[in-house]
Amino acid sequence: MVLDNQYLNIKKILAYSSGMLGWSILITINSVMLIYFYLPPEGSGMEPLIPQITFLKIFSVLALIAAGGRFFDAVTDPWIAWRSDRAGYSRGRRIPYMRFSWIPAFVFCFLVFFPARLSESSINILTLILSLAFFYLFLTIYNIPYNALMPELAQSGRDKIKLSTWLSLAYVLGLIFAAQTPLLASLAERLFNITSRAVAYQLAILIMSLIAGLCLMIPAYTIDEKKFRTGKPAVITFRKSLSVTMKNRNFRLFLFADFAYFMAVAIISGGMLYYLKVLLGLDEAMSSTVFGSMIIVSILFYPLIMYISKLPYRSDTKAI
Repeated sequence: MVLDNQYLNIKKILAYSSGMLGWSILITINSVMLIYFYLPPEGSGMEPLIPQITFLKIFSVLALIAAGGRFFDAVTDPWIAWRSDRAGYSRGRRIPYMRFSWIPAFVFCFLVFFPARLSESSINILTLILSLAFFYLFLTIYNIPYNALMPELAQSGRDKIKLSTWLSLAYVLGLIFAAQTPLLASLAERLFNITSRAVAYQLAILIMSLIAGLCLMIPAYTIDEKKFRTGKPAVITFRKSLSVTMKNRNFRLFLFADFAYFMAVAIISGGMLYYLKVLLGLDEAMSSTVFGSMIIVSILFYPLIMYISKLPYRSDTKAI
């Protein structure tokens, strides 16, 4: 089926990009708030929620749980991709997965921050492991098929650059939204006379998760995959699919670059509240200003990227 060029208009671009906005809010909340919420520093107004157990005198139990969630996510990513490629639903290969997973994804995001007890307890370790595993699972079920829609929505190189730019903008906007969580918690304390800082954070995360959930819903119900899909359900086995993918040199280079990028982002976002509270002695609400300033600077480079993407392409250029 040939893509109708009129389908990829600004409305569809905004509708599709909203999914990235929702994903970014959820994943950033998890990255920024997880360690700070469960192992807060002194003077934060909260107490640790899990025992500070270490393995090999290096790895804390919380670090292992967080890393385990990411590892679980890495395992489920290719499996969900394979399942989506093989799907033959009447609504398409991607949209049904998105409609199935958008509600559990944002629900389990805020359940990660609703432990069994708001005090130090070993049972909180179990509830965190379960909620974190389901959060990553349903976010993967949504995000992998969502990303697979892009090459079919934008079939030309220029359209891919345009849509990728919008997705990148939606991603950084999600960072800005999620960075407002400490500020929202402070507002909740004052407006609702909440005496517990942890409860205020829970309310703020609940509100942010609901906003993200609405963003995830938009592309799932406004994009008609049947109008533009060009591919057919795959018949390749999971093992063969994974083998062929990993043998692709360009994919391995992309995987390395993607890993390095998100590792850097995780280091910055995961430690931001500690940098502000412990090292600088500032209020956590300052994270909204810091994140916002960082992201505004990055956005200033977007016009340059768009300009470079429009430069003539030399067909005789050798691939890396």
